[in-house]
Amino acid sequence: MGGGGVGVMAVLIALGLMTGLQSEIRTRILGATAHVSIFQGRGDPFHNYAEVVETVRAVPGVAGTAAAVYGKGLLTSTTGSAVATLKGIVPADEATVTDVVEQIRDGDIGPLERAWTGPAPVLLGHVLADSLNVGVGDVVTVTSPKGRLSPIGVLPRVARLRVAGTVKTGLFEFDSSWAYMPIEAAQRLFEQRDQATLVEVRLDDMFAVREGAGAILEELGHGYITTDWVQMNQSLFSALWIEKMAIGITIGLIVVVAALNIVATLVLMVMEKHKDIAILVSMGASRGAITRIFM
Repeated sequence: MGGGGVGVMAVLIALGLMTGLQSEIRTRILGATAHVSIFQGRGDPFHNYAEVVETVRAVPGVAGTAAAVYGKGLLTSTTGSAVATLKGIVPADEATVTDVVEQIRDGDIGPLERAWTGPAPVLLGHVLADSLNVGVGDVVTVTSPKGRLSPIGVLPRVARLRVAGTVKTGLFEFDSSWAYMPIEAAQRLFEQRDQATLVEVRLDDMFAVREGAGAILEELGHGYITTDWVQMNQSLFSALWIEKMAIGITIGLIVVVAALNIVATLVLMVMEKHKDIAILVSMGASRGAITRIFM
């Protein structure tokens, strides 16, 4: 019985740890990304993103919306270089769809909210900042692959950015290769004047993304598509689920072994009591009474 108790305890602890791990990973992913992302049907940038943001914000179940501009760029400093995903944001709107503003470790969001002169402000993942060996107030250079046409060919677009702070999300993927800048600076860098790459949405219920995306598309009409955090991270959570089941089954074998020991003990006990059982039967005890004794 002690072995059975230990086995059940081990299974519960293992499943609890795996469930907690899944919950922690999900929380950190959703702290840096939105629940639902809205794109133009043909992959074109949004020209009316402000109108889409206001329309989606009025849909029941939507907690926040924000437009964003995405692009890749090469960040360089005096001591290092790294390829980064640059995200242009509106700080006030971004705070309603992700936790990036709350995850700032050094510096603050203020420079991104105010008008700036000179290099545009940028927030770097703390691992990315360490690899570039820069801190708050330092200047980095970003090179965009979307260049401008010149008589000698296409020249990459180069801009200077001033580090306003560092962000720590807890996920290496974001901390090592993501940077956040004002949406106006990103539009200018990636040549998307008055355009946005996508519109991000946070829902009241993170698990109701299918219903929420359906309601959003119904409100916006034709010409839009959506993707959600479940689809984007399906392979990761599928792997975690398989690992959880494998650990549960493996440790569950302890319970099976303990149960077999208990059954074997009871069988031997009954076999040893054959003579006593025969005496009880000869004295008038029924089979049901004897079975109830051993049960």
